[in-house]
Amino acid sequence: MATFAPNNLLLSGLTINEGDLIGVLVGNLSAIGSNGGTLAEQGLTYALVAGEGSEDNSRFQLSNGQLKAAQVFDRETQVQLRVRIRVTDGEGRSFEKPFTILSLIHI
Repeated sequence: MATFAPNNLLLSGLTINEGDLIGVLVGNLSAIGSNGGTLAEQGLTYALVAGEGSEDNSRFQLSNGQLKAAQVFDRETQVQLRVRIRVTDGEGRSFEKPFTILSLIHI
C-alpha cells in the first residue's frame, strides 16, 4: 500500500479572543498528502519550528494536533500573531507552513 508524503497543512481556526485563558483551543491541525487527501492522524507529529513566520511560536503550544494559547493575549499589544508549524509522518517526511492568528476583541 502506497503512502503519501505531507505536502500541505491546515489549521481549523485562525483567531483567538483577547483575554481568553491559557490553554484555550485556537484550532485543530490536519495534514494533506501528496495525493490531495487528508492523511490519517496516526503516525503524524506536529511541532512549532523556527523559520519565516515563527515570531510568536513561544506564545502557543501544540498538543495532540491542537494549537493552544500559552498566554493571555491583549489585542492592543498585538493584533496579528505568527506561528510556523511542521508536520512529520511516520517515515520522516515533513512539511512546514506559517500561519497568522488574529487576536479579536472579546465582546
